[in-house]
Amino acid sequence: DVFAVISRPNNAILAIADGCSWGPKPRQAARCAVRGSMEYLNQKLFDTVDKPHNTQDIVKYMLMSLHSAQKMIVENNGTTTTLCVAVVSELDKPRGENGWGLCVVSVGDSPCFVWQKKTRSVFEVTSASHSGHVRDMRDSGGCLGVSIGQEPDLENLICCHMTVSEGDV
Repeated sequence: DVFAVISRPNNAILAIADGCSWGPKPRQAARCAVRGSMEYLNQKLFDTVDKPHNTQDIVKYMLMSLHSAQKMIVENNGTTTTLCVAVVSELDKPRGENGWGLCVVSVGDSPCFVWQKKTRSVFEVTSASHSGHVRDMRDSGGCLGVSIGQEPDLENLICCHMTVSEGDV
């Protein structure tokens, strides 16, 4: 239903949400999830006082952004949605070499893929969220919004990290 991208020279925040079911309330949930998580991350990742120093900090902020997304969904009368958020950032490596890291947090069945330039192949970063299970398009496997009362269903919440190279998409 909704996606957003914030891109800078040495990092990017990407989010995609797919409302569960059809109609205006799931669409509202997806919009709120993306907006809530993106606003939170955009503020926290570039805060001059408490900015992240490593990928663990980034993932911590990504997990906290789910709370912001959940709150916005409930406040705006959305129902349920999946959400996948990714942060790509330049990493400091020893000997002055630069590299790139991809951190992903996902709830539900919205996957994250990387096209690797070197191997010319596509890799699903979030494959562990459904490893060994047959996907059922009628069940997202988890969601933000009003799933369990006013709480989300974080059954298949997944956090992933991988290194990526320049030219990967």
